[in-house]
Amino acid sequence: MSPRPALAQLPLPPLPGGLVVTMTSPASGSTVASTITVSASVSPLGALVGGVQFKLDGANLGAEDRTAPYAVSWNTTGASNGTHTLRAVARDALGLHYSSSPVTVTVSNAPPADTTPPTVSLTSPGNGATVSGTTAVNATASDNVGVAGVQFLVDGVALGTADTAAPYTVSWNTTGASNGSHTLTATARDAAGNRTTSSPVTVTVSNAAPPTTTRFEESAATLSPAGAWTAINSAGAGATLSGDSGVYTSASGARATFTFSGTGVSWIGLPCEICGFANIYLEGALVATVDTYAASRPAASKAMFTTSGLTAGSHTLVVEASGTQNAASGGANVVVDAFDVQGATSGGGSGKTRIEENNPSVIYAGSWFTQTRTDLSGGSVVESSDSNGTASLTFNGTGVSWIGFRGPWAGIAQVYLDGTLKATVDTYGPTEQAQVVMYTASGLAAGSHTVMIKVTGTWSPASSSAWVVLDAFDVM
Repeated sequence: MSPRPALAQLPLPPLPGGLVVTMTSPASGSTVASTITVSASVSPLGALVGGVQFKLDGANLGAEDRTAPYAVSWNTTGASNGTHTLRAVARDALGLHYSSSPVTVTVSNAPPADTTPPTVSLTSPGNGATVSGTTAVNATASDNVGVAGVQFLVDGVALGTADTAAPYTVSWNTTGASNGSHTLTATARDAAGNRTTSSPVTVTVSNAAPPTTTRFEESAATLSPAGAWTAINSAGAGATLSGDSGVYTSASGARATFTFSGTGVSWIGLPCEICGFANIYLEGALVATVDTYAASRPAASKAMFTTSGLTAGSHTLVVEASGTQNAASGGANVVVDAFDVQGATSGGGSGKTRIEENNPSVIYAGSWFTQTRTDLSGGSVVESSDSNGTASLTFNGTGVSWIGFRGPWAGIAQVYLDGTLKATVDTYGPTEQAQVVMYTASGLAAGSHTVMIKVTGTWSPASSSAWVVLDAFDVM
């Protein structure tokens, strides 16, 4: 029997040749933001495509895409800014997986808008507290991103500048506020401009009234030797003198002796380019040597020496010309213009009681603003251009003067005495001039009177604005 012929070799189905996966978007090295499309192409090499799964940093990005074109939407805001790796992994019908080459991209999204406001609360002083002198106002503040600054406010007006770093605090000199109730708040802001204002804190300011200052002109002093002193007025001095008069000397040892009863005293003089050294004696003892030289003269006379805290009673102040000067000065002159006595009960002559603009007895209406300068009486004034602005003083005496200020921006005021319009005063001046007597009433019946300065809100053609300034009142 012949051998059985071999069975013919049957052909086998071809083995799958795999899949070639290529990322098509985004390009490697690109920068992406917001929502983009990630796509890939698949080239079958004898195999059927079952689906494509995209990967972000090795994790699935969306669901497997089983239909060409293969793509997925990627919201890049869900990823951190920086470098990330994308791949596409294709699956064939037999469950085999084929990966693309990695694509590296940089995510760069703007940070999300910050809409969360900070929180802020005042920590001191406490609600209902009584404060005086200089006190610290403190607050705590926080924010989801960061606090950019905290602005403290008194009665809605900024107190100092914003504090940009914790601990948040500001120093409040309460003597600049009227006695009585005031409201404190703090407003915190972040870099995005979100703001929050704290709950208000109500405090009571209680400061002792500043001591009454009585001005005595230079005529109240005893001058020795008499022939060594020369009288001068404001025009001759080139500056405003109190009472439009003063005396000066350059004679060594020449003295102006002023005896007074009070708790403090200031010598009002005039620094100048030809002025020298003055020796100051109190109760016969040398207490200071004052250099009265200045490269240029101020607009008005000013305090050259001040002492306070004296025991109530009689005291003697002596201003003595030394006859010497510093190397820069052209002379050794010493000017005596007046003396201001604190808590005065008597002085060396007829006196005037000076009531500064910040004395609680001066009552204001409308908007007034404080300004400080060294050539002002007491170092400060108030000013207003508000047509509703008034400043009133009720006093006991036989006369009163309004001490003001002239300037190219100054306007027109009305002066009322005991409710009757007495004068309309144009306070304009081509140059600034401090401590000017703007109005005087004298010869009044002894007793109580009320003087009122009213801002009109108007100005002369020569002026540029309507500001009216109150520096002080002198009561006679």
